[in-house]
Amino acid sequence: MSQFKEVTKEEFFAHVGPLDVVTSLRSPDHTDWELRDRRLVGRSFPGWKNPSEPKRWLLVEAGK
Repeated sequence: MSQFKEVTKEEFFAHVGPLDVVTSLRSPDHTDWELRDRRLVGRSFPGWKNPSEPKRWLLVEAGK
């Protein structure tokens, strides 16, 4: 299981912005942000079931 660190929206996109990421909508309560090889790099809440602007941004902690 991945360990996450909560960050600001700006920190989140500074990290994932330069990466080749895709979003995964497997869960209705959050959106996973994954590399093309499906390694998880981040998560945002809420997910597609609640289509409001995401309010929580999480990054996978390095080495976890």
